[in-house]
Amino acid sequence: MTQFLTAFGDKYLDLVRGLRTLLNEIAEDIIKLASKNVGINLTFERKKGWSEVLSEVKQKKLDFALGTGETKNKKTYGLFTKPYITFPLVIATKNDVSYISKTSDLRGKIVAVGKNYTAHAFLRDTYPNIKLLVVSDSDEALKAVSNNKAYAMIDILPVVAHKIQQLNLSNIKISGDTEYKFEVKSLIRNDYPELVSILNKGIDSIDEKTKNEILSRWLAVKYVKEINYTSLIEVILGFTLLIILIVYYKNIKLKKSYNTLKSTLIDLDKTRENLISSEKMAHVGELVGGVTHEIATPLSVGIMASSYIKEITDDIERLYLDSSMTEQEFKEYIGNVKKISNNIHTSLFRTKDLVNSFKDVAVDQVVEEKRDFNVKLYLDDILLSLKNKLNNRNIQVTVNCDKELIIYNYPGYIAQILFNFINNSLLHAFEEADKGEITISVKLLNSHIELFYSDNGKGVNKDIQEKLFTQYYTTKKNQGGTGLGLFIVKSIVENKLKGNLEFKSEPNAGVQITIIIPN
Repeated sequence: MTQFLTAFGDKYLDLVRGLRTLLNEIAEDIIKLASKNVGINLTFERKKGWSEVLSEVKQKKLDFALGTGETKNKKTYGLFTKPYITFPLVIATKNDVSYISKTSDLRGKIVAVGKNYTAHAFLRDTYPNIKLLVVSDSDEALKAVSNNKAYAMIDILPVVAHKIQQLNLSNIKISGDTEYKFEVKSLIRNDYPELVSILNKGIDSIDEKTKNEILSRWLAVKYVKEINYTSLIEVILGFTLLIILIVYYKNIKLKKSYNTLKSTLIDLDKTRENLISSEKMAHVGELVGGVTHEIATPLSVGIMASSYIKEITDDIERLYLDSSMTEQEFKEYIGNVKKISNNIHTSLFRTKDLVNSFKDVAVDQVVEEKRDFNVKLYLDDILLSLKNKLNNRNIQVTVNCDKELIIYNYPGYIAQILFNFINNSLLHAFEEADKGEITISVKLLNSHIELFYSDNGKGVNKDIQEKLFTQYYTTKKNQGGTGLGLFIVKSIVENKLKGNLEFKSEPNAGVQITIIIPN
């Protein structure tokens, strides 16, 4: 058998500190199996750092390196195998940054990346207008964000999620992902094209079942106290996905129906009903985006923390079996497991609360059902569903309501009314950087319910107040306004809830809206 020399840097070798260890171990297992299948022998060497590994491949002291991504610079001196693992590059920021939908949103911002990491090359070559802060590794990149030296950092999803948990950076979250998918490949010295061909054949010889078994072996989790967190996470994710798919399907059907009816229907009542339903689906779509964004970080932290427990459990088991475990090592192990278990517990319960609040509010938007509900708890669920939208605004929302108040009404319509009021305040009452206050009050008056809403924003001039509840009237036509929000609110109050609405406002004195509906 032909023998080749490969290596990986010390940043991949720390058995306690980095998910890059996990990635490299998976890569090593796959390449070992691939080389065995095609009859070549590999000798592995450990180096001090990734830059040293790349340098020795370039100097042809090493035949190839494990676990890297393809970049223009590396292609000048090396060749690449087929990819055998793929992970997304994600964007991490401080908690007060809202969802980042695309990488170009970072133009003009300072973004921290590890030196010679794939994210470094990706941003340098694709987004020259992004200011790069090049640091030694992912730890330093996350600390730069936490210490306000950088606006964001970019690296592989499992690395970022694990590092946030490991470094206890509670002020950092995953705020979005890039269009780049990190394909893990092996880097071959450029005078060995035949080795690339041989290894590619070896990679092709590994079926998906075997590859998944390798991944499962490294990513499988052994849990302390026999709590099956994996099953719990799968249930939560499955339930969330089911709701999202149902809502998405209904939203698509309703949009198609609306586009057809809009050009043919002339009956005002039918048109109003369609508009109300269409807006409901728009709110649900907004809720889906918000809850998906919010649960990504705690779920990732929980999964990565579980992997970390598995690693240190394997280490302590090995020391125990070798009869070399000290009392201090065992105490440190117990301390680490307790700390990480608490983090997992907190992350999962945070996810559970988010999913529960989303479920109640989203289902009520789809199903027009009258039922008993606790008003204070339901208002809290509505605000939790809007957390992602409110996070990046300096707006304080105050709820005044008896904690024990239970009413028999349509919670979906109450939610729809408040979604419109809050969206209107954010769009019309306050500028992006303004500090403001929103107050929501609900109380029972004999056989009627009073819903009071106010903000201390710009207010509304007298000459346009009568037009506010007119269909398609908006002062923000090119800035997100549709002119349907308040028109639909009035339709819901008068036609669905059989109530009445009173609107008061003065310039620079905010708005006050009072709704009275029968209970």
